[in-house]
Amino acid sequence: MKKLLVVALFCFIFNIAFAAELEPVKIDYKPTLSFESRFEKIEGTINAFNFIPLSKEEYKDLSPVNKKKYNNMKKSYEYWQKALYAKNNSDIIKYSEKALSYYELYPVLYNLVHFYDGQKDYKNAAYYSERLINLGYNINYLTYFYYVMYLSKLNRYDDCIKAGRIYFDYSNDSNLDGGVYLAMADSYYNLNDYNNAIIYADKAINANPIIEKMATEIKYMAYFKQNKKAEANKEAIKLYDWKYPNIYDASLRVAASSSSDVTRMKYYEIAKQNAKDTIQKWAVNTLIALIDEKKLNNICDKTSGFIDKPLWSEIIKSDNNLMDLDTQVKRFDDYHKDLNNCMCNYQGNDFKNCIKALKDKQDKISQKLYNDQQELNRQLAEEERLRQLRIMNANLQQQNYLQQQNNYLQQQQNIRLQQLQNQSTSCYKSGNNVYCNSY
Repeated sequence: MKKLLVVALFCFIFNIAFAAELEPVKIDYKPTLSFESRFEKIEGTINAFNFIPLSKEEYKDLSPVNKKKYNNMKKSYEYWQKALYAKNNSDIIKYSEKALSYYELYPVLYNLVHFYDGQKDYKNAAYYSERLINLGYNINYLTYFYYVMYLSKLNRYDDCIKAGRIYFDYSNDSNLDGGVYLAMADSYYNLNDYNNAIIYADKAINANPIIEKMATEIKYMAYFKQNKKAEANKEAIKLYDWKYPNIYDASLRVAASSSSDVTRMKYYEIAKQNAKDTIQKWAVNTLIALIDEKKLNNICDKTSGFIDKPLWSEIIKSDNNLMDLDTQVKRFDDYHKDLNNCMCNYQGNDFKNCIKALKDKQDKISQKLYNDQQELNRQLAEEERLRQLRIMNANLQQQNYLQQQNNYLQQQQNIRLQQLQNQSTSCYKSGNNVYCNSY
């Protein structure tokens, strides 16, 4: 569930960010050396620049150190141009890295961040975002926004919180503010700082009501971890009304935070009706069985005389290996219906008789499952025995064939030996070979 929340958070906030960043980031160099500004924006392009070489006179005036720096910048630019027009990803990476090996050009780092973002390689996107930030050029709220999102995606929660705080030094977009607050709330939750998780979830809602559902989900989980069931239940009911993230999960959350077995049973039934597969039905049945068992024990304690209770926990412990999930779900549904009929409609001896009938019914089912399994084991053993016999028969046939081949070869050698002995030749046999001396 936590993983789904992080994925939903990341995708939703990035949709907001991409809508906000339709225009390319303007590169505003603040160089310490005059030649570092030898770039001009190419109009009508996104993040592309021309490098304007120094004149011979300008180059001649540079110190040896700056000449080396200028040459490295020029080489970096040349490799960056190759990266821009590369036709495959491996060449983009190769030329970009080569460019950076000579000089840390802002546009190269910027392009690599968005390249890896497009590849959903958030580890490398975060790495080049850090280098971009450390470079110190053109740092704005979008730079830090993306960096916060990458850190959240990579579960670098402490770093995410620190970057989020710095983001607000640059921020001027309340919609993205909400996304950063949400990422910080999620980070605090994963660091077990539930109070701050709730505080920042509320800040996210105030900054951008569109993300209220995701923020409410964090608040629910934080309150639940603090065992503040009443507060958690209020948030769970909101999620249920929104059917967020779906009616199945929302129903289970209301049930989990409720203090009433009646309420829990109601929402368990709703969850079961909206289960998408057998596994989810089985999971809900496990929770329903706990309430059934608690209720049955309470009634039996108040009923005089011994009652041999058909507890589902004992049934499943005994027969678990004899049933697949579909069989378990169907059997529990029938058991649950019969048990609640006994508990709701009978008292005293009538209740005891009803429970006995249910116990007998379940014992018969268990015995049949056992017998069926024994028969299946017998059939499997017989199939294995026959398979082994087939293998033995095939081996015997192979041996017989080889023996026949050997006999045939022996016969041919004897015939040849007899033919040679009838001629003026002295022959004798040694092993499988025949040696002859003609005279």
